[in-house]
Amino acid sequence: MVAMVMFTSKKTYIGFGRKVPIIFLSNGFTIVELLVVVAIIGVLTTISVVVYSGVHQNAVKVAMQSDLSSAADQLSVFKYANSKYPETIDCSIPDSTTNMCIKMSNGSEIQYSFDNNSITKTYVINASNGNINYRIATDSVPKACPSNFVIVPGSKTYGTSDFCVMKYEARQVGATDVPISTPDGLPWTRINRNSAITNSSKVANCTDCHLINEAERLTIDQNILSVASNWSGGAVGSGYVYSGHNDSDPNNPIAADADDNNGYAYTNNASGTQRRTLKLSNGETIWDLSGNVFEWSSGDIPAGSQPGVDGETGYVWKEWKNVSVVGTLSPNVSPIFGTPAAAAWDSTNNGIGSLYSYTNDTEIKAYLWGGHFAFGNLAGVAMISMISASNGWGDDVGFRVTCP
Repeated sequence: MVAMVMFTSKKTYIGFGRKVPIIFLSNGFTIVELLVVVAIIGVLTTISVVVYSGVHQNAVKVAMQSDLSSAADQLSVFKYANSKYPETIDCSIPDSTTNMCIKMSNGSEIQYSFDNNSITKTYVINASNGNINYRIATDSVPKACPSNFVIVPGSKTYGTSDFCVMKYEARQVGATDVPISTPDGLPWTRINRNSAITNSSKVANCTDCHLINEAERLTIDQNILSVASNWSGGAVGSGYVYSGHNDSDPNNPIAADADDNNGYAYTNNASGTQRRTLKLSNGETIWDLSGNVFEWSSGDIPAGSQPGVDGETGYVWKEWKNVSVVGTLSPNVSPIFGTPAAAAWDSTNNGIGSLYSYTNDTEIKAYLWGGHFAFGNLAGVAMISMISASNGWGDDVGFRVTCP
């Protein structure tokens, strides 16, 4: 027998041969109607939570930007008065010639570092609140950089504004295709240029991350070459630029270190060319810009556009100062273009790295920068190899990610 259900304003029964009263609402809502109302309330609650979360995050971002801008002003005043930046920014102790109080709102936490030994004197402040990270460095504006990215000052030469770049070469998160910037573990290698482009967009909490492009890479190189502390002689052009792990000892890529003062970490060296840390003009530190592993950039090298020397019949290593055929690459990749003083520098004496190119190559190629762990004097911040196809890969090839 089919069960029959009737909803009226009178008594209601359900029956299988006998009458049994059930719960009903006289002149009210049916159960179905109540379920619909509950569902609607749930949806509205979810929307409200999402909207509130978005509003709250935007409020935190605005507050962090304002706080960091204010901090930059305070630090400038302190430096003007004391000819240096404070050694601490602790609000629990009185302000003095070595300390000043910097407060953050909304529960944001900050980390402060400084360098009063350099001629220019620099500072860096990292602010974090949950998964929101902002940085400010000397002569820059607050930027929302992902974790372990650093701010690079823009360059008029290459038409770039300030941007964020991975402090360390990209590492792989487990077996995923998500890159991360961290001192722990080995660089992500055995990846071709096209996969590096695809995976660079997957950095956590970064909507605009991308594989570093040529203008960004050249901006970093130009900045590095202009900082005295990156030169062994303590002045720009004096001695050599530190060129990272490139002496085959050990004969493989190595991890970085969380301590920026330990620039020779895992190199079996305590001094000399193998220092892996380089300073930007705003005080930021970047690891392994040369040596350790090659790094892809995002652009293609059109056929017949490479710089080189007259009479080339194939690929050959050459010093930048000996290049006689400029090529048609844009931007111009020669360090001499961005830093005229580089016209006198070479890889052997000054550590800037060499060029591997062939001006008459008839195929499209991709860029590899910096050199790797066994490249010796050929490695350096201005080293470029132009022989590789975009689908090439190796145990000595990695990448680095940037964002606006």
